Amino acid sequence: QKQTRSPEQDSKDKGKGLTSIKEYFVKWKGKSFIHCSWVKHDDVVKVAKYSAGLNMRFKHYQRSVYGMPQVATSGKLEDQEVGDMVNGIDPLWVLADRVIAQQEKKGRKVGRRKYGESPGFLAGGGSLHPYQLEGLNWLYFAWEQRKNVILADEMGLGKTIQSIAFLAALKEEEQVQKPHLVVVPLSTFPNWEREFALWAPQLNVVPFIGNQAGRTVIKTHELYADPSQVKGKTKAHSRHAELQARVKFHVLLTTYEMVGSETGTLRSLEYETLIVDEGHRLKNQQSKLFQQLHNFKTRQRTLLTGTPLQNNLSELWMLLHFLDASKFQSLGDFEADFSDLSHGDQIAKLHELLSPHLLRRLKKDVLKQLPPKKEQIVRVELSPLQKDWYRGILTKNFPNLTNGKQTGRLKSVMMELRKCCNHPFLIDEQEWPVTRDPKQFLQQLVQASGKLALIDSMLVRMKERGHRVLIYSQFTTLLDLLEEWLAARQWGYQRIDGSVGGADRQSRIDQFNRRPADNFVFLLSTKAGGLGINLASADTVIIYDSDWNPHNDLQAQSRAHRLGQLKPVMIYRLVTRLTIEERMMQQTKKKMMLEHLVVHKMNTAADLKQDELDDILRYGAAELFADAVAASQKAQQDATT
Repeated sequence: QKQTRSPEQDSKDKGKGLTSIKEYFVKWKGKSFIHCSWVKHDDVVKVAKYSAGLNMRFKHYQRSVYGMPQVATSGKLEDQEVGDMVNGIDPLWVLADRVIAQQEKKGRKVGRRKYGESPGFLAGGGSLHPYQLEGLNWLYFAWEQRKNVILADEMGLGKTIQSIAFLAALKEEEQVQKPHLVVVPLSTFPNWEREFALWAPQLNVVPFIGNQAGRTVIKTHELYADPSQVKGKTKAHSRHAELQARVKFHVLLTTYEMVGSETGTLRSLEYETLIVDEGHRLKNQQSKLFQQLHNFKTRQRTLLTGTPLQNNLSELWMLLHFLDASKFQSLGDFEADFSDLSHGDQIAKLHELLSPHLLRRLKKDVLKQLPPKKEQIVRVELSPLQKDWYRGILTKNFPNLTNGKQTGRLKSVMMELRKCCNHPFLIDEQEWPVTRDPKQFLQQLVQASGKLALIDSMLVRMKERGHRVLIYSQFTTLLDLLEEWLAARQWGYQRIDGSVGGADRQSRIDQFNRRPADNFVFLLSTKAGGLGINLASADTVIIYDSDWNPHNDLQAQSRAHRLGQLKPVMIYRLVTRLTIEERMMQQTKKKMMLEHLVVHKMNTAADLKQDELDDILRYGAAELFADAVAASQKAQQDATT
């Protein structure tokens, strides 16, 4: 309510007295909270008639104001209730079956509720798949038992939707008083917002993100009701209790970064449920994120991760320790109990320990209708220019390769060799073509790299056959180069890397999915483009250069091979023959061998031992230099003849 003076009142009362009119503080779609503004009630009602989503949220808001219960109803009854509700009449309690249903909810026993079909309160987003319904029931039962858990479904199975369905169920069935906290990576934030609006518009979800000015608006208007509007609650005896009683949102959706910036604000409340997306990021107990979230007051905690098995034994223990510190107290004892996973009894014991806390399903087991995925390793030869650069790098760093004591320098050499395998222009910009002729530029750019020459010919055929392609790389400088190549080819494309913000990121994804005729290729950095992205409109994935952690590449593949994919998905992994890349691939294969045993040792490049570095760097060098000697001898013979 806002005190104001209407023009009519000015003319009658000559400026004396004020009248109270109703206004809403509106958050405008596509703009940050600093652009919020007041809009009159009548204007909001007019606009709501033309927007189904806004109309639904408006109805739910009015219900909450007048204390009406949130129950699923038909669309016809919804229309009838709007006028009655404003007049303070509650027709929901007139129907006997609804009264009985409410009483049964209050008196039911723990563990008895089980959804046999997709709940009606999720009708706006569609129906849950059977395995997603199982996931909802599992999460719900874990909440009833106050058990902290990990939902570890393979990427692309809809962990986000299952989590939203779980929170909606708590709102619909239990009338939970405490709010929920959902912490997600910045890259997945827009997707979470969209899925909440689609599947559970009845939930008041506050996106806690933005600059300091925007967050101030959120804290002022979105988090707490005015004390005078808090009805039916006892007087708070402390500042904490008073804030808790005034909470007016159901879900606070925020990011890892905001947890660090707004720890004081977030810790001032108690939460019913804490959900952490990409929960494997809590693998380091010393990280600020781990310590901050670990100290939050929550009734139940859920971690979401599609790659729970990539971590070594200690990192797995960290996740379990975050969930249940009393049960998983000692890292030393945990490692001693499962020191040798080659023994079946230890594997069985580990399964038994994890089963109450972890649910994992694979696409091949639950999505029989999903088109198949096939991966092909394509071994590529170095171009003549690449061979010259590769030999030059090894020759220049020969002393470092022979003394084996400068690990830091060897890693730098490794990075130079990886760049060379991708494209020699990444090492020396002076190699770039200087011609202004577009055809000559394209020819020189493509012929300089064995990989680029290969995918150039591949994509010509793919475009003719109607395929759409995702290209992943570890190097943003390579993505820059590939942009030049695509522009020269006059092929439409989109790009996402770590520098692309959330809103722009989602806009590019939408452009690619909705306008296939204008977008043939999507360029993505492996880490930034491996999370929170649905690119099922593409059917081909090219891993231009592999990640040290093979699970990051699996994340990337799952952007296309996921729910909604209608075509078989083909993955091409490019590997330069007899180079550092081929040896890296052999190393990552070893890392994947024990995945079916639930956990395994997983080292990153930073953890490589000295002998492993030496072995990787020297791999293929003998043959490369032998080729150079043979070529030199042949040139001399040709010269003498």
